[in-house]
Amino acid sequence: MKGLNDKWTETDQRTVEFGSLEPGNYTFIVLAIDKNGNQSRKPARFSFSISSPFWKRVGFQIVAINSGIILLVIGVKGRIKKVAKKVHEKQLVNRQLAEFKLEAVRAQMNPHFIFNCLNAIQHFNVNHDFDSAQQYLKDFAFLIRKTLYLSKRDFISLEEELEFLEAYLKLEKLRFEDQFLTTIEVDSKLNAAEVLVPSLLLQPFLENAINHGLKFLKNKNGELKVSFLRVNDSLEVIITDNGIGIKNSKELKDRKSLNHLSQGINLASGRIEVINKIYKSSISFSTEALDASNTDFPGTKIMIFIPLKPILT
Repeated sequence: MKGLNDKWTETDQRTVEFGSLEPGNYTFIVLAIDKNGNQSRKPARFSFSISSPFWKRVGFQIVAINSGIILLVIGVKGRIKKVAKKVHEKQLVNRQLAEFKLEAVRAQMNPHFIFNCLNAIQHFNVNHDFDSAQQYLKDFAFLIRKTLYLSKRDFISLEEELEFLEAYLKLEKLRFEDQFLTTIEVDSKLNAAEVLVPSLLLQPFLENAINHGLKFLKNKNGELKVSFLRVNDSLEVIITDNGIGIKNSKELKDRKSLNHLSQGINLASGRIEVINKIYKSSISFSTEALDASNTDFPGTKIMIFIPLKPILT
C-alpha cells in the first residue's frame, strides 16, 4: 500500500482491510500467484485519496481559533465588567460610610452640645467655682480628643466604647446638674477588651434618651441604664430611661414643628445599614415604650443587637 508502507504482504485471503487510514493519497498494488508459483505479469493498481475531516481542515481550524479568541475576549470583558461593577459598588458603599462617619462626628459633637458645655464652664467661673470649671474643661477636652480619635476607626473594643460613654455621660450629668442617675452594667461573660463594636455607635442613642426623654422631667429622679449582655452569639445592648416616653416626646416636637427622630439616631441607622453591607453583618436595633399606660413617665427602651462573630474586614 503506497502511502502506508512499501513492503509486500502475502495473504491467502481474497480481501484485505486497512482500518483508520490517515488522510492522504494511496495506491493499492496487487500481484496474484497461483499454486504453482506463477506470478501475474502486471500488478493491478488502484489509487485513491482520503480527505481530512472538517475539524482538521485549515479553514475550519482558523474559524475555530478565531471563534475561541472572540469568545475568550467576550468572557474576559464580561468578567472585567462584573469585577469593575463590584469594585464600583464597594467604592460607593465605602464612600457612603465615610460620609456617614463624618456626619456622625459632626452630629455627636454638635454645636448645641459644645455651646452648652462652654456655658456650663462659664457658669462655674461666674460662681467662682474654678476647680469645677477646670475639671469640666479637662473632661470636655478629653471627650473631643477621644471622639476625633475613635471616629477614624470602623470598629473599636467594647472597653474603648465604655470609656467613651462614661466620659460622655459624666459631662451630660454635670450639664444637667445631676438631674438623672446613670448605670452601666456589663455581663461577666463578655470580655470587653476583645469584643468589637462599631465606633461611636451607641452615643447617639444615649443622647436621644437624655435630650428627648430625661431632659423634660420636672423632678430630678431621672434614671438612665445601659446594659451589655451576651445572648448566644450576639452582644445585646439595652438602653432604658424613665423619661417622658416616645409618644409625649413626639407630641412635644409636633407642637414645635420638629422631627421626632433625632438626627443622631438617623445617622446611627444609616451607619448600621452601610456597615452591614460592607462587613456582611446583621446589626440591628429596635425602640419601644416601657410602660405605655403611664402617660406621665412611660419611659423608653432601646435594644441594639451586634453579632459577636468575627468581622470580615
